[in-house]
Amino acid sequence: MEIKKIKGALPYGFSNIEGTDRWIYQVDTTVDFYDNNMLAQIGQDLLGSEILFISFPEGKIYKPFERERGIYYDKPAYFNGRLFFIKVDFNKREVFLLKYFVEENTCQELFTAAIDEIDLYNLNLAKSPIMLYSQGQSVEIYYPQRLSLKKEANESFIMRKDDDFYFYSWVEEGLERSGSLGEDYKYYEEIIIKDKNSKVLKKEKGNIFQMPNGDYWAFTEE
Repeated sequence: MEIKKIKGALPYGFSNIEGTDRWIYQVDTTVDFYDNNMLAQIGQDLLGSEILFISFPEGKIYKPFERERGIYYDKPAYFNGRLFFIKVDFNKREVFLLKYFVEENTCQELFTAAIDEIDLYNLNLAKSPIMLYSQGQSVEIYYPQRLSLKKEANESFIMRKDDDFYFYSWVEEGLERSGSLGEDYKYYEEIIIKDKNSKVLKKEKGNIFQMPNGDYWAFTEE
């Protein structure tokens, strides 16, 4: 068994990037964009973060930016052979969607908006195409087009395919009023497909996940 030492990495664990087994990443902060914004608004000094991309199996480290105070990175995605990630600059009060060209170590700004125009709660990337969105009581899509999708409290947005928007929901049946499990208690998940007007087009028991090669697999009863 070989133990490979990755020099220059951050001194803790890594996270996978959905849809690829070619890249992993590290971010040196546990505070999300939403909470950092709350801290900035009360005058807290924000130290900033770093994001590192590490190739597999080579273990080569790529760092698109040096750390700067007040600037944070997170939520990378992989699409059509490229890496994307979110940058939030609390100094300029702006949000950026960046496309990363690893070979040149350069980034292209695909989208920029003022923080006040973006809901930072659960700000994330999805596909396809690559999308910048936030998810709270509704799903707010900012890039590549502005859309607002209605959702129930037990629903979570997963992906888009053409004009279909995929959600999953978790369902509990047989709960007592006290919250305890009844004799007929059942738990299951559902795949829900909606159009851009939030109309439900299809619903079936199951869930959908992205595989390391980028494909999506739907696990269903039938």
